[in-house]
Amino acid sequence: MKRYRYKAKNENGIVVTGEVEASSISHAVKLLRGKGLFVINISGGKTISLDFLKQISSGVSSGDLTNFTRQLATMVNAGLPITEALLILRSQSQSKMQAIISQILADVEEGQSLSASMGKHPKIFSKSYIALVKSGEVSGVLDDVLVKLSDTMEKHHNN
Repeated sequence: MKRYRYKAKNENGIVVTGEVEASSISHAVKLLRGKGLFVINISGGKTISLDFLKQISSGVSSGDLTNFTRQLATMVNAGLPITEALLILRSQSQSKMQAIISQILADVEEGQSLSASMGKHPKIFSKSYIALVKSGEVSGVLDDVLVKLSDTMEKHHNN
């Protein structure tokens, strides 16, 4: 994912500026249009660094996190509610990851967002990871974001 700076007009004609995370400029424009913004200018495209080193000391390997992300992406993409997807993932996971998924599930069932729930586990989920999940939640394309995130993680894990 990349970070783009934009200048746009909102529905009231007011010029606003900000940043959006997307896989390409066209994806960024699509996300902004989905928020009711008319893009005037967009620039940047800086790659967001994913901090995978945090998992080393957490008891959860980068492979575990990559598998979790891929499976969650697949289930969300198939239309499963987050809670059902987390229940399935919890039943398929081992020890440390299972405990973390249980905590995330409990938080989500209490009404917290997935990104906020993941944010309670900074040794597992990097700030970049959480920011990407949050951007997917806010823009309504969580499934797409999770797929791209898992693709990036798999490439990083395999290298």
